Amino acid sequence: MAQIWFGDLDMSIDSKSEINISELKIALNTLYKIYEEKDAVFFKDFRPVIISEEKNEISFDKPFFKDWQINKYLIPFVIQGGNFKERNIGWGWKTEEHFDNKLVQEFTNDLMKLIGEGSKMNFSFDVNADNVYEEYQIDISTNFKSKIPKTKFHAYFHSEEDDKDEDEDEGW
Repeated sequence: MAQIWFGDLDMSIDSKSEINISELKIALNTLYKIYEEKDAVFFKDFRPVIISEEKNEISFDKPFFKDWQINKYLIPFVIQGGNFKERNIGWGWKTEEHFDNKLVQEFTNDLMKLIGEGSKMNFSFDVNADNVYEEYQIDISTNFKSKIPKTKFHAYFHSEEDDKDEDEDEGW
């Protein structure tokens, strides 16, 4: 069986709205409490986003995302259902069974609503296997007409043969 490994997770949050950081911090803590009441085990320490009043910004808690690809709580947050039509590399059923979690998607949409209209979250990473890899891009935005956020998923498959052909075309 081929072994897979994951490249670094790049992530960003972008807000188009004017945010009162003090009010947002209170609203975010309230949101975390609401979801902890809905599922105490899952959301007990689930705090992917933090508020920095000193920097006047909302951001991802980067240490929280360490080893996200093996964390059954973070996988659904990053993958958001994972409807990748172009996906070729299997991650294994023990990982893939955590892709789709409607409660996490609802949490994400509620989070995006707090951040404001026009807000976006982006995740990108690579999944590598023997002689092939895929680049993944997940774009998440607020959906005021649904319980789950708007998402766009892209997976770009590459093989060493493809890369070798491109190098030859470029004269390498």
